[in-house]
Amino acid sequence: MIPKIMGFFCRFTSGDDYAASFLIENGADINACTPLDKVTGLHLVAQYEPSSCDEKTIEGMASVSRQLLKHGANPNAKDQDGRYMYIYMRVSGCSGLLENM
Repeated sequence: MIPKIMGFFCRFTSGDDYAASFLIENGADINACTPLDKVTGLHLVAQYEPSSCDEKTIEGMASVSRQLLKHGANPNAKDQDGRYMYIYMRVSGCSGLLENM
């Protein structure tokens, strides 16, 4: 199970929306979280800073977030510190992602 989860999260951090979508559509646990800080896929998508990413990556992250939500990802999941994905979006300046979702 750990390799599947780690592969799933690697797709987000690399900005690979095609691979992330493939994993989502083929049964990956969309509400899986990292073992230490309890960060979900939606948390990872929400932390991308628009100023440090190209347009293609931002569009890819919006696509992944739509796929996650479409397949039942919990937008109200909290990390170990009790932060929602919306907090990550606010801090990263990625609040425009909501418009693209």
